[in-house]
Amino acid sequence: MARKRKLEKKRIFIPEWLELKPYDQHTSYDEYYVRLANKILTVLKKNKSIFLAQIPYTIQDYKSLALMISSYFEDFISEIGIWNAFIQRNKQECGFLLPFYDLSQYEYDYLNMEDLSFIIWFHASKTTESFYNPDYMHIWLLGGIIKNMLEPLIDEAPTTEYYDEYFKIADDVNFFEVKGKLSWFAQFSYLLGFEFSPQIETDITNFMTKQLERNDTNIDFGKYAYAIVDDYYYKKRSSFCAYTTTEWMADVVYASDKIKQSLRDTEKRVMGQFIYLKQDETYYYVKYPSLETEFRIIRESFVLDSSTKKGDLLIAHLIPWMGEWWVSGSVMIYPDPPQKQLEEVKQDYMSTPFFLYEEEIQQKIYSSNKEMYQLFIEFFGKPFICTKNNYQASKALEAFMEYNNKQSPTNKSSSSKNQEKWQEEEWKEQEGVAICYVPSIGTMMSEVIPEVVYLLQQEELSDDDENMLFFSIFGDAIHPETLTYILANYPTHHLDEILDFDFSVLENQAFIKRYQCPNDFGLRIPNIRTTS
Repeated sequence: MARKRKLEKKRIFIPEWLELKPYDQHTSYDEYYVRLANKILTVLKKNKSIFLAQIPYTIQDYKSLALMISSYFEDFISEIGIWNAFIQRNKQECGFLLPFYDLSQYEYDYLNMEDLSFIIWFHASKTTESFYNPDYMHIWLLGGIIKNMLEPLIDEAPTTEYYDEYFKIADDVNFFEVKGKLSWFAQFSYLLGFEFSPQIETDITNFMTKQLERNDTNIDFGKYAYAIVDDYYYKKRSSFCAYTTTEWMADVVYASDKIKQSLRDTEKRVMGQFIYLKQDETYYYVKYPSLETEFRIIRESFVLDSSTKKGDLLIAHLIPWMGEWWVSGSVMIYPDPPQKQLEEVKQDYMSTPFFLYEEEIQQKIYSSNKEMYQLFIEFFGKPFICTKNNYQASKALEAFMEYNNKQSPTNKSSSSKNQEKWQEEEWKEQEGVAICYVPSIGTMMSEVIPEVVYLLQQEELSDDDENMLFFSIFGDAIHPETLTYILANYPTHHLDEILDFDFSVLENQAFIKRYQCPNDFGLRIPNIRTTS
């Protein structure tokens, strides 16, 4: 009996397949793909000496990869569109359907060894939180073995029209029906769910652990967990070319352009403290403390406690959907909030959710940031300046702000000497602090940029320096916009020799940055809110 249970753990069963599907009743169709997943599992374990033996995979990891490949094949056979949306995203953002590989023999809309090799690489890298060489010969060989196994099955594999109906979205759809589809796509679809589900679990666990460490047992964990999960529906970006759930869904669904744009616009979700005003048959009316504008929230999106009265405070997440604001997530109500609390929120203009501003104000803020960016370039000569330490960085920033405040015909000459002081020569130190200006966002500080600039200019690098350079360039301390400038203006020869990779890091830098730091590619929200 014990041996039987042990063998069962090494097989894939229907419930494990159904966990990845937006339905819970199986048919002979599902049974076919579960049998296929088990065949793939056998191939993976039989050939693990090729590549996977070097990776600390558990049986669950092998099963996860087998299910992912079987689902990819299902996607191909039934033309579901999840994979094709992903490679088209790569084409749009990076210039190629897939990174790393020679695609001269690639056949769009057919099984490709490159697809399977990429899936194996992605699964292994994410499972172990490593960055394996995607061009490693044994990944390629394993991808070829699996392709040769799948190709003869193309004519016999069953198809389904289920997803044709599932991904149809009418203009008059209830938002929460769409949200149900987003929930499945983010947490359980075979590509995005593989990445996001463990992250969601980790985020919720970390949050709860921190609250318990603070002995904060009064907090409603359920509401906060709900908010964390919501982030993965609307804002979090994946390592699949920085796709969000809603962007990916928009590229897969059968719907009008208006629906697709509404899906993409949900990234403008805002969290705020709102003063309740009134209600009618269709809307709740609220106001953000620092704004005079009333906001209408669709009543259909949540039920307001009957005891709520004018002046009470609502803390909620609002989603823009088809021209209206909806609540997505839980609502917390605080009756009779202290006037001091309201005044603090009102005075702290930086706390005002950016997308609550009227469109005209948003554009003025973007325009103001654009002007300041141009002044930053004018003052420092480039979009970042390296300094020796935090003190010197703060002095440089003070000098720039003084220059910015003196921009008039009578004062330009008085600031020119200060300007020349900061237009320095190339950085020659390995340590320091950089101030950079990211268009439409504002100034950022980085202790990594000086080291990267230094290493790029060296004639030779040690193995440790190469490792440092790669993970510094593709870490979250350098914004993609700043990286683009660095790679265009400093020597890059080290990047095509780095870490013995067989592919060109420079040619694939757009994908790697999105893979390593996807959330750097979200909507740009200015950190300076002045319009003058």
